[in-house]
Amino acid sequence: MEPDDVIAGVRNFMKSRVILTAAELNLFTHLHEKSSSVEELASALKLDIRALTRLLDTLVNFGMIKKHDTHYLLTDQGVTLDAHHPDTILPFILHLNTLWDSWSGLTEIVK
Repeated sequence: MEPDDVIAGVRNFMKSRVILTAAELNLFTHLHEKSSSVEELASALKLDIRALTRLLDTLVNFGMIKKHDTHYLLTDQGVTLDAHHPDTILPFILHLNTLWDSWSGLTEIVK
């Protein structure tokens, strides 16, 4: 394995954390129900506007949501994370989110 491949593999946790955080905040369901501006979402969910903007823009980069003018909405890739979608994978993603803490303690477990 090349060093760049190792680095890419290790950095994947960042993408996972962004998706897990968005799922935990139920952003995909909110955006499927109605396209929203960051201000509307931040107000409705009581979130920090600056941090939420970064999270949403990162999800745009991942192709899970799209931005039209000042409003965000789901893409086909993000729609299965809507809690009300008939083929939702949100419960499984939230289960994986609960495993985050366990896996984060792996070093201590091995010690």
